[in-house]
Amino acid sequence: MLIKQKAILPLLVVIFFSFFDYSASAQCGPGKISKVVQGFGSIITVDNAYSGTTGVNALGDPDGVGAYFSHNGQYIIIDLIDTVRVGQTYSFIWRQHQGMPDHTILWWSESIDGTTFIDHSLSGLITTTNKSFFNSEFTAEHDTRFIKIYMASGTNDFYVDAISYFATKCFSDVCGAGLRSQLISGNGSYVNQYSVSNPTYVNYAPDGSGALINSNSDEIEIELPYTIPVGQNYYIIWRPLQDNARMMIRESENGSSWSSSKYSPSLPTSSVFLVQIETASVPTRYIEINGTNSSDFYIDGIVFNAISCEPAAPKLDVEGSLAFCASPVAIATGLIIDDPANQIISSAYVQISDGFVPSEDRLTCTEDHGITASYNSTYGVLHLIGDATTAEYQDVLQSVIYNNIDPTPTTGVRDIVFSLERYNPHTGHYYKFVQSSNVGWEYAKVQSERTHLFGVQGYMVTITSDAENNFLLYQMTGNTWIGASDLFVNESDWYWRSGPEFGTMFWQGEENGTEITYANWNPGAEPNNYNGNDELFAHIYPAGSANTGFWNDERISYLAAGYYVEFGGMPEDPAIDIEGIVNINVVTGTPINPVISGNNSVCPNATGVIYSVANIPGHSYLWVVSGGTIASGQGTNSITVDWGGTNPGTVRVTESIGGACQVTTPDYSVFIGDLVDPSITCPANIVNLPADAGECFATGVVLGTPATSDNCGVASVTNNAPAQYPVGSTTVTWTVTDINGRTNTCNQTVTVVDTQNPTITCATPAASYTADAG
Repeated sequence: MLIKQKAILPLLVVIFFSFFDYSASAQCGPGKISKVVQGFGSIITVDNAYSGTTGVNALGDPDGVGAYFSHNGQYIIIDLIDTVRVGQTYSFIWRQHQGMPDHTILWWSESIDGTTFIDHSLSGLITTTNKSFFNSEFTAEHDTRFIKIYMASGTNDFYVDAISYFATKCFSDVCGAGLRSQLISGNGSYVNQYSVSNPTYVNYAPDGSGALINSNSDEIEIELPYTIPVGQNYYIIWRPLQDNARMMIRESENGSSWSSSKYSPSLPTSSVFLVQIETASVPTRYIEINGTNSSDFYIDGIVFNAISCEPAAPKLDVEGSLAFCASPVAIATGLIIDDPANQIISSAYVQISDGFVPSEDRLTCTEDHGITASYNSTYGVLHLIGDATTAEYQDVLQSVIYNNIDPTPTTGVRDIVFSLERYNPHTGHYYKFVQSSNVGWEYAKVQSERTHLFGVQGYMVTITSDAENNFLLYQMTGNTWIGASDLFVNESDWYWRSGPEFGTMFWQGEENGTEITYANWNPGAEPNNYNGNDELFAHIYPAGSANTGFWNDERISYLAAGYYVEFGGMPEDPAIDIEGIVNINVVTGTPINPVISGNNSVCPNATGVIYSVANIPGHSYLWVVSGGTIASGQGTNSITVDWGGTNPGTVRVTESIGGACQVTTPDYSVFIGDLVDPSITCPANIVNLPADAGECFATGVVLGTPATSDNCGVASVTNNAPAQYPVGSTTVTWTVTDINGRTNTCNQTVTVVDTQNPTITCATPAASYTADAG
């Protein structure tokens, strides 16, 4: 194995400390505050490297192509734009030419003005035989804005790929009481352009290339990662291609409403890129640069470091333990976002964590206030997106519904996490995926450390378990950088280069090496320095790829599809509380919907009356009766009731599964008493009976017996038949009376004729009677 650099682990700790703590010691004067910024060499002011054209390869973030030095006296001068203070650090990524024997020596000088240079005390003492790019890190001995790298006699050819640095900048303390001074830094990337050659050349850190504008109709619109407040500065790196060239510049907060045009000075043709300092006239997130008449120029990029005055972090409060009982359940009606400033945020997350079953669990909400939502059933994440106030996000989050679409779901508890940035309860950290096509590892690392979450410092993600590794797969759109590298110490000694794990070795060796803490390399294949390439940085494969979730090492020139920023665990972090967890106990997929059946009207003191609901195995039933007593069946789906004599009565039942899911019916009302008249049906009419048969009529035998009934019982049946019927047609009225005194009647017709007929014998229950028909 090649040795990339002599052991510098103690230096790593110093560098890490300097980035996060040095600002506290910087002396900026009254009314000023200091912040530590990061960047890369942005401008080459003198290119006297090989052929006079390769010096620009030392600009921007490393890409595997370096400024080449082949002869004594060749040199370049790099403008960092920012000033690295004494005691702070900068780094060279460099290597020896592959064809050189023996060792190579690196010479360099420091300057504050770009004119007077003083050699660093280690200049000429740093040597290497390493033919792969590696990192050398140094402490500034003078306040340094310009760095001269040169080749002296007695050395071999070498390449310098990039210069990175930490620098303290002083800012006006513009934030009042109750506001937090937050450093915002970054570079721009284009979102729209018209007739501009190579517009992608303005993206990210300036690297000496540049997008060409050569007409007054050409324009390019550049988006920044943060909004620069009014009155603060940004730098445009540009190069005039003809005399009197100038830029027309407009600014916007939203990309649609633009400021008045302003112009750069008219400058002569320049062989090097220049810095144009502009002051934001409006809150500036978008910058439009246009050509003017007869003004050809290149735009290489935008660099900014500014102070944003931000209120305290909002506080999200939600908790509870609820049950899912086959019906969708609102799970966050009591969610509160406490934020007196009512800040505008752009997203929120609701994620099913522990207990998640992808094929069953679903989350939805009511979209409002321009906030839209999408649910990813693979990872159980409901993602809310759209610029809105925290109060408006509170409104939408309160509408979140949990449902289980399986009629026989997997029972058990689901932990559902609500958060204003994606939160992992197992690490206690927040995570942000940044989709940024064609981004190098070093630039992604710097951008991660420029990112903040309500004052919490961001860093490129470190991964310490399978659970954390799998957590990251959501949102990834391609190979994604993580904070691991073997660039900085010995080849194949893999360290975390970011976050709380900074400086921790987790792997040693190539594909069959030794796991020191946790690693998830593609088994038996990585890390491998494929085809002899020096692969220095680690990325994770996205979901859906052949190697989902595994890691791979890649060369310095590789450009990934994005990177993950992690927040949490740094010593200077403020405490924030922007998440909460609700527990949902999935109990059943069978709806609990008891419906009572049984008589709703009973006679006083009725006994043995049955009431029931559908019987579902595993469910329990608790009955309550008023106006009567439960004779049997308590605890089952069917009971028998003995009623009293006083109206009214009620029946209700609570159907439940365990103690979690239960439904109680409304009272089922029962009338105790007689609501129905008795019924009576008369015998058939009687016709043409002899008159002398009247003696028989009074017994009722001849008339017959009516059919009667009553739910509460018949007390009597009577008629108004006379003892002796007259000849002719007579109506006999029968009356039934029940035990509650309710009556009903029917009529029977009797027709009598006066004829001489034989004797009629009247049969009675007690005796017989003979009458003379004559």
